[in-house]
Amino acid sequence: MKARKITRRDMLRMLGLGAAGALLASCAPAPAATPTQAPAAGEAQATAAPQATEVPTTAPATPAPKGQTKITMWTYPDDDIYFNAANGDFQKDNPDITLEVVKLDTGDLDQKLTAALVGGTGAPDLVDLEQGYLGKYTSQGGFVDLAADPFNAGVYQKDFPKFAWDAGYSPDHKLYFIYYSTAPAVIHYRRSLFKNAGLPSEPEEVRPLICQDWEGYISTGEKIAKESGPWFIDYAGAIFDNYRNQNSPNWLKEDGSLNINNPENLQGLKLAQLARKKGLDAKLSAWTPEWENSFKNDQVATYLSGDWLQGLVKVYGGEPTKG
Repeated sequence: MKARKITRRDMLRMLGLGAAGALLASCAPAPAATPTQAPAAGEAQATAAPQATEVPTTAPATPAPKGQTKITMWTYPDDDIYFNAANGDFQKDNPDITLEVVKLDTGDLDQKLTAALVGGTGAPDLVDLEQGYLGKYTSQGGFVDLAADPFNAGVYQKDFPKFAWDAGYSPDHKLYFIYYSTAPAVIHYRRSLFKNAGLPSEPEEVRPLICQDWEGYISTGEKIAKESGPWFIDYAGAIFDNYRNQNSPNWLKEDGSLNINNPENLQGLKLAQLARKKGLDAKLSAWTPEWENSFKNDQVATYLSGDWLQGLVKVYGGEPTKG
């Protein structure tokens, strides 16, 4: 039977179940893909969604009306838009529960959560956590097992891909995370830089140049990149990350041993090294101010990312990125 798609209403019901210090994780491990293909719009490997750098904008917490239960959730810029939109459906189904969504910068969220857990006070009921922080919090406690009573979140397991559901378990097999973000990987490209290099700029024409295979992707980059800019890609490591996600996404084997020294990872490293030697990357570090500013200055031709980056392109790039 075909799995039913998770709706926003379903997701918020799950949030309601986890209202006792549960951790909701925004992560996405990669399903298998054709080994040598570069990511194609809407059909490549899953990626996780790191978040924008932004200061908190949510007003101070307000008490729930008398007779209601209040749930507080911390999340990141852009994700708050989704959860606030879904909150409408949740409130209709659960008029006795108030959900407050608090938006925090990535670094601030981590620091505040750590301080709250160490101090034993001030933690939210739910946290939308970026995948890079999961290992840190899995081992230090402070969260409830969503598979246990009274939450019994296991009833939703059938609605998730196995890899996503399994990723929510801690080493001692407790369900601390609901692994909800499984975005497809795409290549975002800048039309103007393709045009300036004498290359096609429409999606149907660009796709075979950069999505056919990794060798073709790098070859196209050589036609665009210049020593002092523009560059073809923001950082060469993104090539390794995406190649590994396509071909060898799991860092650990079934027996718990490391799955690092393998031909797939070696090939990904060789491709990233080749891009660096050919001067294709701007040598930027993702989620830094310099990286964020690159969306405005017309100096980077492609970004390998999840489809969620489209929203952040508008945040970082503004008017220069339209069209």
